[in-house]
This record gives sequence, structure tokens and C-alpha cells, in this order.
Amino acid sequence: MEADLQEFFSRKFSQAKFLVMCLLNDTFNLYLQRQLRKYQQKALESPNNALKLGLDLVPRQGANMVEPDSMSVVELYHVHVSSAENTHSVSARGTIKKRELKKTLTHHLYFCMRDFGHHIGEDTEVYFSLYDAGKQKYLSERFLVKISKEGFTNHIEKLHSNCTVFTDLGNSDLNKDIYVVAHVMRIGKMLYSDSSKKTEKAAGQPQLFRRPHGIGVQNIGEFLTSKSEDNEEKEISMKVYQGEDKDFHQLHEFIIRQSGKVSVLSGPINYGIMISLKMLHGELRTIREENPLLFKNVSLTSKLGFPDVIMPGDVRNDLYLILDKGEFERGGKSTGKNIEVAVVVLDGEKNVVKNCLWGASGIEGVSEYNSMIIYHHNSPAWAENIRLTLPIDKFAGAHIRLEYRHCSTREKNDKKLFGFSFMRLMDKDGAAVQDGQHELYIYKCEDVSKLENCGYLALPAFSKDYEGNHEASGQFSRSHKELISIKTLLCSTKLTQNVDLLALLRWKSHPERIQESLQRVLKLGDEELIKFLQDVLDALFALFSTEDGNSTPHSGLVFHVLVSIFNLLDGSKYQHFKPVLDAYIKNHFAAALVYK
Repeated sequence: MEADLQEFFSRKFSQAKFLVMCLLNDTFNLYLQRQLRKYQQKALESPNNALKLGLDLVPRQGANMVEPDSMSVVELYHVHVSSAENTHSVSARGTIKKRELKKTLTHHLYFCMRDFGHHIGEDTEVYFSLYDAGKQKYLSERFLVKISKEGFTNHIEKLHSNCTVFTDLGNSDLNKDIYVVAHVMRIGKMLYSDSSKKTEKAAGQPQLFRRPHGIGVQNIGEFLTSKSEDNEEKEISMKVYQGEDKDFHQLHEFIIRQSGKVSVLSGPINYGIMISLKMLHGELRTIREENPLLFKNVSLTSKLGFPDVIMPGDVRNDLYLILDKGEFERGGKSTGKNIEVAVVVLDGEKNVVKNCLWGASGIEGVSEYNSMIIYHHNSPAWAENIRLTLPIDKFAGAHIRLEYRHCSTREKNDKKLFGFSFMRLMDKDGAAVQDGQHELYIYKCEDVSKLENCGYLALPAFSKDYEGNHEASGQFSRSHKELISIKTLLCSTKLTQNVDLLALLRWKSHPERIQESLQRVLKLGDEELIKFLQDVLDALFALFSTEDGNSTPHSGLVFHVLVSIFNLLDGSKYQHFKPVLDAYIKNHFAAALVYK
């Protein structure tokens, strides 16, 4: 009886396998037949159109006639197309018409700060970024230009470049609401009025703080949307404005809307910030090859998000952390605290990851990032964007720690730790931290040595943190009236926040879940599939057939997933991804026996 059942199921499986293979063969044959009919029809139409125009019907390659009987239909069609293009490229007057350029999908903005027209008297940092006022969000990360306390000049060789390229802008990013925003921060004493005062030299280096100073805003929408073919650099002057410390995070919006309390930065010399802009169109790799001098010693400033087209082989692994705002207790003081946030990243072995934090492009990475300080304010809003760039293998088990210190205005007083927060970068399933806002708990701590063994990892980082023990009590007590809000944005071609997609990409780890993973992938959002298109296709073709070209138990379901993806790419929304698929087939496709 058992032998009969085995024979029955074996026969049924062979029949199913045969049907899938037939379906594949029929699909490919149907595709080839349709393409052949398409070329035949066009090949027939070309001479008919030529006849209507009174043109030569003899197919030629250069000056020589070709023999139609010795050429295939497809080759003959290409000869006619080439002839038609050559004919239409010449106008009635004999002048050559410009070929219509293909629609460019990716653009880049070359940016340079030419001069800074205000002498602050302290070391200064100017952070430039692109801002979409219509959506009220930043398009790019920040680019930093450092200015010494002696001032800025183009006539001496600078340690830091003052030029960058804002990369990967899409067509939708080129609109009338785009601004260049410049955040000016001084590095010096807590109060600017104290900078000119002579004080007694304390032992060691004096305390220096990052303090808000002013903001410049310039609309560049008209420049970005200009149809002019003149691609020369354009110089623009930006005024710098000041406001209250507590409004620094939204001062650019006040200036754009012409509301709120702002004033032009005062001083003996203030003609603003002189910048120059130049648009670049097309693939960045090609542009760099064509303009090597333009890109010499120039940093790249990335878009906050992915470009419209993600080519196979493009690798990015950035996590953006935005220090948003906090609520802190006064702690018995008559005035608000001067709160500085220090950000560090620790790996799974509880070691600080070196040089993985960038407050902006144009500088080297640091192991600890220190925020600006809002003077005497217990509800500070920073809106500072920090990029975390970690190796893929470091993400698992890693976490970020935010340490809070009060900074006294007195010279001899050190920064005093009073609390901390933390957040894991991956969940237990291996999915990266979700994009969006996170309100983190603040735990009390005044001794930094207590943080060294990371004993706090047993505690919850936020209210819905299911990996931490909410009932645990130890050396750290939570401050129930204090909270900090941060935002995260993952821009990675290797890490996903979707557990269903993660299960497909890691199918070898859990082969028993393959069928379930494939069913879930059919319901995935299209953007997540497109972002990991190369890895998804690699996994699907590996599941579709064995190394010798035979089918697998999952071939049928894999076929359905492949058809759904190709159908998605054929839609108008993702028609510009066809070059991506072509590049994958040409350079990365490795399942040569799948046709069997």
C-alpha cells in the first residue's frame, strides 16, 4: 500500500514539474513570437512610410546596398530604422537637428561656498543642506565648511574643502520650493558676549561649546527648474539672520514664511554668504569621468533617501539619526540647564565603534558626536542630523547611547553627566530599526563608569520595547518626567526593516519556512522589493532551480513571484527601472540553466 502511494505521489509530482516547465517554455515561446511579429510589422511599415515620402526603398548600410535575402527580419528592420534616423536628422534646409535627449532621471547639484562675509571672532562651522519648503523636510544630509576665528578667505589653502556635490536628486526634487539652508554655529564660550573678554587661563584647554549663531536661507527653485541649456555656475548671495536660541531649529521656516522674531545678523561687515551652484545631469559615475577636475577634493553629500533608480551594484548602508527634542527636569536649579547630548555607537561586544558618526559630509567620522547647546532651556530642540555608517556585520547586537550633560558657564567646571538613553539598531529577528519617531526613556546616571558594561541593555529603551524587561530594577532608575524624541531613517541596500523580505533573503537559514516566505513576498510593498531587486532576484533564481538546471519543490511558487515582479516593473510607475533589470541580466544574472 505504501509503495503504491509513493508511486502515485511521485507520478503526480513529475506531472506538476512537467506542467511548470511547459508553462515556462510556452511563456518564452509566446514572448519570442510576439517580438518577431512586432519586428516584422515594423519592418513592413518602414518601406511603406518611405514610399509615402518618396524616399529610397533600397536598404543600405553606409553607401552599399544590402541583400535582403541574406539577412534576418530583425537585421533588416534595424537597417531600415538606422536609415530612417539618418533621414530625419537632416531638416528641409539641410541643417542638422539636435537629437531629442532622453529624459534624465537623476540630477546632482555642484555647490561651493565662495565667501563668508561676517567675522565672528571664534572658530565657526557652517552646515549647508537642501530643504523642501513645500514638504517641510530636508532633502539632503548636511555639508560642513569650517572657518577659523581669523576669518575665511579663498586666497589661502584651506584644510577643508568648501565645495560639495548634492547627489541623486530626482525630477520631483527639482521644484520651486527648494532652498539652500545654512546653519551657522560658533565654537567657543557659552555666551558670545564673553568671547571678547580676557579671562584667566585655567589649567588645560578652556571649555568650548557648539552654540547656535545664525541661519541663512536662499531659494534656488528657479535655478533648478530653469529650462536654459546654459550650464554655467551661478553665484548667489545669502543673508544671515539671528533669532532666539530656542527657535534655532525652526528659524529657517520663520525666514521662509517671513514670520517670527528674526533679524539680520549684525556686525561691521556682513554681506552674507556667497555661494555658487551648477547643475549636473545623468549618472554620477559618468559625470565624474567627464569632469575629473570638478570633482577633485570635492566631497559628496547624499540624499536623505534613495535615488529614483537604484542600479545593481550600488551599495549604501547609512542610518540617519535626527536629534529632535527633549523634555528635562530643572533639577532644583532656578534656571534651565545647558544640555549637551553625546552620541556613541556600541557593537555587540559592548565596545565603542570608532569613527562611525558623521555630523555632516566634508569631514572625517568621529567616535562621539556632541550636539549644540541651547542656553538655559529644559525643553531643547536640536533637529541635528547624524549619519551612522557601520559595517553590515556590526549592526547585529549594536546600539546607540545618548548621554546628557549639563554644561556650566564657569570656566573651571566640567560637563556633568546626569542621564542617558539607548536604542537597539536591530530587533531579535534581524530587522533594522524602523523609520520614524522614537520617544526614548531617560535613565538617571551621574557616574560614566557605570555605563561601561552596558548593564542597562536588560531594561526597555522605550514604551513598546519588548526586548527589555519592564519589571526589572537595578542600578539605573528611570526618570518618568523626562523624555527624548529622536527620528531615524535607514538608507541601506543590504539591511531591511521588513521581516518577510528578510526571511526570503535568508532562506538558507530556515529552509522549512521557504513556502511561507514566498507567500508573504507576494504581498510585500513594491518599493521594498524594488530597493532590494538584485538580492531578491538572486534568491528567487537560486530557489527556482538546482545547479544542474532541475526544478525544485518551490519552482511553481517562485515562478508566480517572478511573474509578479516582472509585471510590476512593466508598469508605468517603474518603467525607468528597465535599465536596472537590463543591467542585472547583463552583469549579475547567474542562473544560466534556469531555461531548462
